[in-house]
Amino acid sequence: DAMARAVELRATILKNRGLEEDEDTGEAVDADYDLEESFIGDLATRIRKRRAAKKEKERFTKGLDMKRGGTPAIDPDFTKGLGENDSVLDEVIIQGTATIGPYAHLRKGSVLEEGVKVGAFAETKNSNIGSGSKIPHLSYVGDADLEENVNFSAGSITVNYDGKNKHKTEIKKGAFIGSDVMLVAPITVGEGAMIGAGSVITKDVPAKALGIERNQQKNIDGYMDRKQSKDEK
Repeated sequence: DAMARAVELRATILKNRGLEEDEDTGEAVDADYDLEESFIGDLATRIRKRRAAKKEKERFTKGLDMKRGGTPAIDPDFTKGLGENDSVLDEVIIQGTATIGPYAHLRKGSVLEEGVKVGAFAETKNSNIGSGSKIPHLSYVGDADLEENVNFSAGSITVNYDGKNKHKTEIKKGAFIGSDVMLVAPITVGEGAMIGAGSVITKDVPAKALGIERNQQKNIDGYMDRKQSKDEK
């Protein structure tokens, strides 16, 4: 009868499409679909994603500890085009163990010696960073030679480009560069010297000296009361 022919026609169509009718639901399903195999596959996928997320979190919170033997460190896990939590290393040489990131950018020509730290949102380019030196975060070191145990504090930069030419910055061992400092190259900071926070340094600083450049701070007493009174008129 018509109903039987319709059922037979439906079965033929499903078969031609690689489908079959589920006995319980009457829905068309993949004839090769294996529920147990699919469950195991989905579970494996979830486990892989969970492990990847854990690894990503550890990389973000701890930065990157890398050990190399003086060869270009182009690690397949830390090169260009990675996720938002990654540091980027581009033709970098790491001579020993270094702590990098998160979100650091080490550009071509950067050489890191033993125990160097290049922290969050720091950038280096064409620079030698001596053993034990630290560029903790939010800094730029370009066209520079830092000897051992230099501290290059947050927000400080080497001003290496004058619009036409690149110039060199030299920082001798044990020097301390305070926060928000601009070192206008070419310039040399002597061994054990200190640069005061917020300074724009345009001349060489001798060994053991304090280099500082600031306008004198001025506090105007009662200013805000007078301003508020004026605004209310």
